[in-house]
Amino acid sequence: MKVTVPAELDGARLDVALARLLPGWSRTRLKPLITAGGVRVAGDVAERANLVVQAGDDLELELPDTPHAKSPSGEEIVALRVIHEDEHVVVIDKPAGLLSHANAPHQQKSVAELAVERYGDLPGEDRPGIVHRLDRLTSGVMLVARTAEALEGLQAQFRERTVEKTYLAVVYGDPRFDSDWIEKPVGRDERHPERFRVAADGREAVTYYEVRERLAGFAIIEAFPKTGRTHQIRVHLAAAELPIVGDRLYTRGVPPLKVKVRRQLLHAASIAFTHPVSGERLRFEVDAPGDFQEFLKAVRIG
Repeated sequence: MKVTVPAELDGARLDVALARLLPGWSRTRLKPLITAGGVRVAGDVAERANLVVQAGDDLELELPDTPHAKSPSGEEIVALRVIHEDEHVVVIDKPAGLLSHANAPHQQKSVAELAVERYGDLPGEDRPGIVHRLDRLTSGVMLVARTAEALEGLQAQFRERTVEKTYLAVVYGDPRFDSDWIEKPVGRDERHPERFRVAADGREAVTYYEVRERLAGFAIIEAFPKTGRTHQIRVHLAAAELPIVGDRLYTRGVPPLKVKVRRQLLHAASIAFTHPVSGERLRFEVDAPGDFQEFLKAVRIG
């Protein structure tokens, strides 16, 4: 395909110009395409994302197909499940299987891409509209910003820890306490880059949890993270010998399940925040999805 640099993008970086001209394509996803020689500027191969382009330059490239995300059961995810929207903020119910944002050109469509398709240009150069993230296989409530004011205001609330989040998790074991605090720093596992672990040199991480229901060999936990580290709840519960059912990264030596589980049974059940423009305190809840409910039904029946 070919696009032409308009006057308003004269002097812009190549990755910035392309991200503006190609809805749904962030700078993060475009950079490896550029550095691999997949983009021509005025007929010449461009190998630097920071190359300056001029008004009237023809940009030629072949975009790889971006497949739709799929749920753990194989169903295509083609649109956002919106539970609230206004001119500044969107609240969605993210299904398991959907990335919050893509990090490479060939990755499936993400919340960011689907949001751009629905709402047009969104703030955030590399992660359009993304205020915070949920793991791909975690379901539940998530915020998307439609304006720069909303993005900055919501991100500030996350930094200041005034956003209240509640997660539901089904865990192995019988918790020793009905409620407890887990205050253990979390850092990346150097031997397994895709994993995180409790580490003395990690970042501060705090999770409070309460037992909602005890079942034979399992428990339903309500988790209230006070910090937002990557994989925090998964790592903390595993460290407390309460690993989440279906979590392939952080479960070791658990008994086999009688019911098939395709992902970690972790669900972002609710979120409360202050609207970044109106100042109104808002709270949204979403029910746990079918796979979550089906597992619990099977366990209760025995």
